[in-house]
Amino acid sequence: MGKLLVTTPYGNTRGVFVDCGEHSGFPAYQRQPQQKPFLYKMFGEHWAIGDELGTPQAYHCCENSNASKPEEAAWDDITVGPVKEVDTADCPKQVVFKTAYSNTSGGYVRVEDYEGYPAYANEDQGVYCWHCLANNTWYLADGVGSCAAYNTTVSGEHMIDKVTGWQGTVTITPITWEANAPDPPNLWRDPDFPPDVSSLGVNKKCEWVRCSDIDRAAPCEVLFDEVHPNDCLQGGVGNCWLIAGIASVAEFPSVIEDLFEEKAVSPDGKYHIKLYDMRDRQWHTMCVDSLIPCEPREYWTRVATPLFSKLNGKELWVALLEKAFAKFVGSYQNLSGGQASWAWQALTGVEEQQWFIKQGDGSAPPWQKCQVKPDKQREHMKSNRRACPFYPTGETLSTQELFETLAKWDKDNYMMSASVAASTGTIEHKRQDGLVEGHAYSVLKVVHVPGCNPERMICLRNPWGGTEWNGAWSDKDPQWNSQPKLKQGCGFNPNGDDGRFWMCFADFTINFSNVFASASAMKTTRGGHSRSKAQGKLDAWLEDPCFEAPTVHGAAPTPGKNQAILGPQNNAAPPGSGGGGQAPKTAGGAPVSGDLDVFIKEQRQEQQNQQRLLLELQRQQGEQQKMMTEMKDMMKLLMDQQKAIQAQLLDAKK
Repeated sequence: MGKLLVTTPYGNTRGVFVDCGEHSGFPAYQRQPQQKPFLYKMFGEHWAIGDELGTPQAYHCCENSNASKPEEAAWDDITVGPVKEVDTADCPKQVVFKTAYSNTSGGYVRVEDYEGYPAYANEDQGVYCWHCLANNTWYLADGVGSCAAYNTTVSGEHMIDKVTGWQGTVTITPITWEANAPDPPNLWRDPDFPPDVSSLGVNKKCEWVRCSDIDRAAPCEVLFDEVHPNDCLQGGVGNCWLIAGIASVAEFPSVIEDLFEEKAVSPDGKYHIKLYDMRDRQWHTMCVDSLIPCEPREYWTRVATPLFSKLNGKELWVALLEKAFAKFVGSYQNLSGGQASWAWQALTGVEEQQWFIKQGDGSAPPWQKCQVKPDKQREHMKSNRRACPFYPTGETLSTQELFETLAKWDKDNYMMSASVAASTGTIEHKRQDGLVEGHAYSVLKVVHVPGCNPERMICLRNPWGGTEWNGAWSDKDPQWNSQPKLKQGCGFNPNGDDGRFWMCFADFTINFSNVFASASAMKTTRGGHSRSKAQGKLDAWLEDPCFEAPTVHGAAPTPGKNQAILGPQNNAAPPGSGGGGQAPKTAGGAPVSGDLDVFIKEQRQEQQNQQRLLLELQRQQGEQQKMMTEMKDMMKLLMDQQKAIQAQLLDAKK
């Protein structure tokens, strides 16, 4: 079947025309898939395009043409030629669009080809992606064939994921993964901690995903890839205490690794993880499977979002360790609220825990010492599984004594952390100086460098990474260059936004309010952490946009609404009238819808009309106010006259 590509300035006459037989002894064509207009030879003399086969009312006409084929005729304002065939066999069946707008992002499924090019539908949003051969343009629109577009790009590329040049940032990725794939039967499921609401501890929709399949396009195959504190990212439950505790222990990588019986990804999804139970003073092995509760994901969502701890990179150990804790206490919900010191006990077996609380303000306040009493803790744990009470020792340290204590513990390889008291009532509020209130920081080094100013320095790490102290002696402070001795004594070597930073101890005591320590030397030294791990996402696919609300036609985007807006439709050709000649473009009434210039002109005209209406209303309001003033004056005059008459009546009575 013969096909012709007709290119015109108008959306209602351009496109692919298919051979539909003969008319007046010449080939005739019909636009597809709209069924009209037709391309034919009128009266056997004039090649024309009109809504009816043979009608003299034509949109376009090539008069007195001797050409036997329309593509050979000398058209004035249009072109007619053969259709370029493309092979769409390898075009993706499903793709994911990521745009700046919620209503054009999401999954698109391939539908029936249009003009030989693949077309796609986002059925949730009612948005379609299609290609117009006549102007070699891809459209994101509210229907296949509709030129009322959210976005466009001129491209002849038929592989949709290779199409570029869209307005704004648009990425298109083929869906290569299987949605809703069943759990492989060879992978173990824990019968004692099943993937259901009993283990979750709260009635919430979730999807249980194998942690190795969080990214279903690139399975995670690493249990440990250099254990790092920045691997620990807080999730949705109130488990910041647990993540902070794990992050502090992660400063000693071998301690974390020794908790796992498996040292690599388990082929059957079964893991054995040791935790210390204060109640019986014994280590217990928690046997868990690799199913992690995640937010329900759409077929087009590549990476699942865990409900609780998040993955930073592709290491699985944090999610599995968190699951071991959840089983340890009965459910994930039971991890809500707690103390990092309790997590330290479970992770290290060290029962003695210390806490120093700042008493007062300034750079040299006293610090009250508290500690856990293990025997009393065990009594409390009979009614509260995660009880970890601290008791005052009656001892108060000066700031100098606190520094000396922390410096000694640093040399003895104690595990320590510190936190900033909350001042706003907001959990983990980020301050202007880069510190986060109510957030646990690992203490990495406590250093005394005699002869420098300052002499006492402390190094901390924010497990989040990327958010650091930006005050004096921070990574970018130029003071380091003027004090080479201090720089050498601290071993100052900034490594990007890895969460690690220095500050003088005076600033530390001004800003931090709590110091915690596990009162025992760790059996291993702190990790050097050769690579920088800033807080991040598994990849850009964690930024899946939300999907909501209908589109708005013919209006500018509303501030605060992340929605793409339909643009005006392309020009429609007006049909001509009478005779066999070409109709003028202005004949036959107004176009179906104007082009962009007409659209803008119409909007400006409407704005002017609104302004005139507003001025008229203001004029009428002014006249009404004037009338009200005159009425008030008249009422006042009448009242004055009434008073005068009453006075005269009184005089007459006298």
